[in-house]
Amino acid sequence: MEGPTASFKAAKPIHMSLSEPRVSIVILNWNSYEVTLDCLLSLKKMDYRNFEVVLVDNGSVDDSPAKLLESRARNPADQK
Repeated sequence: MEGPTASFKAAKPIHMSLSEPRVSIVILNWNSYEVTLDCLLSLKKMDYRNFEVVLVDNGSVDDSPAKLLESRARNPADQK
């Protein structure tokens, strides 16, 4: 095979549970440490477990990103 597809290798199939497919939860933070932390903590209450959280900060100037990282460091057992 020649051309740009010559080096293409098929990826290994991903085996997922049909009852719980993997989902991504994107949370936007902007100067809202308490609100964002409450949101993150509420995710722990879900029965659904096959998810990842993507936390995006939108240029906060209130130290909320550092506070959120500090909260995460204080509770390492809660991380996946």
